[in-house]
Amino acid sequence: MKTMFKLSFSLAAYAVVACVGLAFVYQATSPLIAAAAERETQAALKVVFPEAASFEAVSEKLDSGVKNVTFDKAYLAKSDSLTIGMVIQVTGPTYGSSTVVVGVGTDGKLKPLRFLANSDTPGLGTKTAKSPFIDQFTAKPARDSFKVGQDVVAISGATISSKAVANLVKLAATKADAFLAAR
Repeated sequence: MKTMFKLSFSLAAYAVVACVGLAFVYQATSPLIAAAAERETQAALKVVFPEAASFEAVSEKLDSGVKNVTFDKAYLAKSDSLTIGMVIQVTGPTYGSSTVVVGVGTDGKLKPLRFLANSDTPGLGTKTAKSPFIDQFTAKPARDSFKVGQDVVAISGATISSKAVANLVKLAATKADAFLAAR
């Protein structure tokens, strides 16, 4: 009985030391992880809007209007003091989950897409983040229907992912277009 208490105490002590160690590691690395994520976002913004001189964060929280789909961040693309478009980072369910950066110019046309994350099936659903699938959205009017089989060509074997990505792009493009029109 005495040995059982001794072993239990030893196990508890190791667990506490491990938890404290993990907390210190988290505290030390979380600013670095946040900075790396911000650099990745800024790089994606430049891919979507290479002609923009700067990006101004939109202060109001945008709502997608759809459960499980969030607009994580939104930016106005600026050239000098003029707004030349809007970029929305949207996350939602695909076959797994995807985070896409969608840009819309003041002309109402989409800019090149950029995926920040895609947890779909490797070799099938992950093809939605690659050419030629994402290329079909570039210069597409934000008010298009974005329906697979009509104006979006699906990836064979990844129809669920194709439809879901088209829906994410439609939601972000529609919101960006409406936001720009209201300005």
